[in-house]
Amino acid sequence: MEGSKLMDAFHKYQVNYHEFLEKYKTLNETTGSAREELQNQLADWIAETYPLRVRKPAKRKFAESEKNAVDVVFGDSLNGSLKGASNDYESLEYVRIVDLYRTNLDVGYINEPEDSDYRKIASWRLAYSYIDVSDDELLQEWCAKYDGWEYLCKAIAKKEPLRIWYSENPRELCGLYYLCSLLKDYSADIYAVRVPERIKYKKERKYHLVYSTGQLDSDNAGRIVESAMKLTTGEIKMYAEEWERLKQENAPLRTVIAGKIVSVYEFFYDTTIWRYIPTEPKAEERVFGEALSAMPYIQQGWLTLRIQKMIDNGHIEVVKDNKNPAKRLIRKRPAGDDTSTSFTSKKKLDSSSFLQNGGHCEIFSVNIGLP
Repeated sequence: MEGSKLMDAFHKYQVNYHEFLEKYKTLNETTGSAREELQNQLADWIAETYPLRVRKPAKRKFAESEKNAVDVVFGDSLNGSLKGASNDYESLEYVRIVDLYRTNLDVGYINEPEDSDYRKIASWRLAYSYIDVSDDELLQEWCAKYDGWEYLCKAIAKKEPLRIWYSENPRELCGLYYLCSLLKDYSADIYAVRVPERIKYKKERKYHLVYSTGQLDSDNAGRIVESAMKLTTGEIKMYAEEWERLKQENAPLRTVIAGKIVSVYEFFYDTTIWRYIPTEPKAEERVFGEALSAMPYIQQGWLTLRIQKMIDNGHIEVVKDNKNPAKRLIRKRPAGDDTSTSFTSKKKLDSSSFLQNGGHCEIFSVNIGLP
């Protein structure tokens, strides 16, 4: 939203968004000084039309460093929820957000720096898993669209207090461990907000299991932030040591088992994925929906790449292709097909092979460490 006066008014008053939108549309037809004047008129109209916004008071006293902490999140959804909660909750009144939504540290090898070309390509390959795009193009996309890492580095340089949001999602836990490794000698305060295992939405009686912070709406975010805990030096060191362990193992994939991050092979989820591959043709997007409901921790980009790997290996047949791969029809390749290979007879790798081979599995692509 343009115009500081207009933005301040929008956050200060209880604006009916749909009524405001009708007025706001006229801004598209004006330019220059006329546009600025119209913005000021809209701000005055808001002040005359709507009551002041009343933020819900915090239930506990927040330290000054916590009030001014930079919120570090690992997804666009929570980013939006925190911005919404800042209008309604005192505890998030001064919200500032660093969004590390493309920091997919649960996927790919992690023995290289997070800002290396390898890590940038590995992370963005998940977002563009359906598109034939070169490594150079992925790097250009990173530079053009992703500024989360830059913002985080600026906050660290200024010794800003940080507040990290996480759940038992592998991507978010890896993010927490990595940040603690990076900040083990940090002089400013670091807070952590652990999202509970279940939440309840407004006007609903039932609870929902939580698989990522992205499930939080503004109301939940505003309440859960009050459970934030300041990390002690010992806790930061413990998480940093966990990250060092994962770096030494340097597996192609990490997941959560019994609340603990463990290193696994790239085909860890394949047996479960295979259960949802139909014997009769079905649209790939429907397979996604069914498989993701059974494996909430897996990222859709990773699922896409694993299905493509099974197609390349002859386990899955594309019955009817489509320009949009999500629309193509797939099925298990018939058992009698000469080109089929046994999915269950896949070669087993020695448990230490990716350590002995410097972190590279033989059935993993060597350029970026993805399927």
